[in-house]
Amino acid sequence: MWYNEFGNLEAKENYINGLLSGDFEEYFPNGKLKTKSSFAFGLPNGWSVVYREDGSKQIEGNSKLGKKVGEWKEYDDNGTLVSTHIYQIDFDIKEAKMSLKLPNNEWYLASKSNEGLIQYIFKRNEILDSMGRSIIPAIMFYIDDVSAYNQNLEEYSNDKRMLFKYININVNKVLTPANKDYPLPYKNSKIFLTTYSDKGFNHIMYMIYIITNDNKGIQLYMDMTEDLAGEYEKEFWTTLRSIKELK
Repeated sequence: MWYNEFGNLEAKENYINGLLSGDFEEYFPNGKLKTKSSFAFGLPNGWSVVYREDGSKQIEGNSKLGKKVGEWKEYDDNGTLVSTHIYQIDFDIKEAKMSLKLPNNEWYLASKSNEGLIQYIFKRNEILDSMGRSIIPAIMFYIDDVSAYNQNLEEYSNDKRMLFKYININVNKVLTPANKDYPLPYKNSKIFLTTYSDKGFNHIMYMIYIITNDNKGIQLYMDMTEDLAGEYEKEFWTTLRSIKELK
């Protein structure tokens, strides 16, 4: 039991062999519960709930030995659900008949929409760059019917890249299935390695276009700041190499 200088309870903790283990509770100065969770071997393990000082629930979700797993939900101060993040490694994107593996548990499914253009947005927990700025890398999937293109990938990729003309993208390299160690299993696909600048940040963006045999057009964009590429770009390639076609 931990108390502040005024004798008010600050936290309840349980330890085994010097490591947090079992139930954990933390309190605001007003005595209301701030955090309720559990630990194993010194790591968050089990269900966690974070509250605001007025007692309203802010965040809840599950952890397994320090890694977030499953759905994590965030609420506004009126109790309305404002976002759901899904933490898992393996995903089947059924609309594209595609499977992929995220690099690690730092990544999560931030949003999904089946209305109109199908989209899956994956994000990474924030990273601090060399200037202390908070950066959130993202992987974005868009899927639609491209029967009108008659399997013409060149036309399809050109049209989609034109949507980004407002940020003045520079194409540095283009990869196709003819390249050695090409990571994708799709014959009608192409990878553009590009750069652009936005709001003082230099970005690296992978722009990937695929037309499947059943005329599904897949756009895949992986965006991060140049400052972080040396350490985290390999995570993008881990996802690229994991992509497989589903039967």
